[in-house]
Amino acid sequence: MSYNRLICFPSDYDMCVADYIEAKVKDARWKRFGVGELDEAIERANFPSREREIVRHTPEGRVLAYAHWGLVPSWAQDARIGRRAYNARSETVAEKPMFRAAFKSRRCLLIGSSYCEWVDEGGKSASLEFAIDGGDMYAYAGLWEKWGDPESPYISCTMLTCPPNSTVEPFNDRMPVILSPEDYDAWLDPQTSHRDLLALCLPLDASRVSVRRGRDPRKFDREHRDLGGLFG
Repeated sequence: MSYNRLICFPSDYDMCVADYIEAKVKDARWKRFGVGELDEAIERANFPSREREIVRHTPEGRVLAYAHWGLVPSWAQDARIGRRAYNARSETVAEKPMFRAAFKSRRCLLIGSSYCEWVDEGGKSASLEFAIDGGDMYAYAGLWEKWGDPESPYISCTMLTCPPNSTVEPFNDRMPVILSPEDYDAWLDPQTSHRDLLALCLPLDASRVSVRRGRDPRKFDREHRDLGGLFG
C-alpha cells in the first residue's frame, strides 16, 4: 500500500502531533540525559497541551520536569495561545516573538521513544511510526517557558523542527530536531552561541531513523494512560 506524502506549508505548527515515551522501572537510559533513574515505568502517548517529560538546565545541574506541550510565552494574555505552538521551525526560531526569548535562554530536551505522523492511505488516515536507533530513547531539541503566577507558573514547551532526511522525506517535508547525546551539553548550556545552536538543528542521519506502519496513538493512550504521573 502506498502513502500520500504530507506537504507542510511555511508554518511553525507543521508536523509531529503525537509521540511515545516507553521506559521501564529504574531504566538506566535516563542517565544519558543527565538525570536519575525513575522508580516507575512510563508508557504513554504524548499530545499537544498535555504535560510531558523535559530535561532542563539549572545552576545545580540537569533536572527532570513536566511541561505542557505547546509553548506559552511570558507576555501572552491567555495560555490557549500554546495550543498550536507545539512545533518551532529551527530556521526562524531565533527571530519569532513567540520563541526567541526561550531560544536564547530556556532550552530543554524533550524525551521520547518514537514519533508518529498521519498519512493518507487510499483515502483513509494511517499512522506511521518513526523510531531512532532501533527504538531507543532519545531527545528532541526543545524550548520551555514560564507563564502566569510567579508562585505557581504554567510551564510549557515546544519541539524544534528542521527539513527531513531521506528516510522521512517521502512522508513529510519536516522532521523533529533530534539531538545526539554528545550535543546535549551544548544545547542546554546558556552560554552556547546562536551560531553553534543553529548548527545543532540539522536532520538526524537517515541511517538512524526507521519507519513502519504505526500504532494508533489514541488507542495506545487509552490503554496506557498514566495513573498519577511523574510527581504523583
